[in-house]
Amino acid sequence: MVGPKQKRAIVDYLRDSYRTSCSRACRVLDLQKASFYYKKVVDDGEIKLRERLKELADKHPGFGLRTLHEIAKREELVVNHKRTERIYKEEKLSLRLKKKNKRARHLRVAQVPPDAPLKTWSMDFVKKFQHTFRGALRFSRWKNYILKVSPII
Repeated sequence: MVGPKQKRAIVDYLRDSYRTSCSRACRVLDLQKASFYYKKVVDDGEIKLRERLKELADKHPGFGLRTLHEIAKREELVVNHKRTERIYKEEKLSLRLKKKNKRARHLRVAQVPPDAPLKTWSMDFVKKFQHTFRGALRFSRWKNYILKVSPII
């Protein structure tokens, strides 16, 4: 896909090489004459905003788009948030999104399996409903030792 910038260059080439009119060369390339004659307007305010955003992003790498926009707004450099967003993207100032690594909050030690009965115990709270539909909280515990049982043939 060819953009207007490239089409303008082709129109200039057609006009010089084949001595055609601007209208005919634009018609061949399906380019509006207004697009051919368009000159980009350089805005001094945008240049100042661009430089200030770069400066702030270098000074405060943790600031995101909204924070930088608010600072520029306080300094009366910007009126529209869409302009700030466009410049922010063009300058590739966006924060790097990185996933936080989960760290162990305490030292984890592998649990040694029990080798005899009554070495380790587990506990749990069990809620038991009675015939009156009142829940009774009961503390239950059991042994973690599993006896080896010979299979029945």
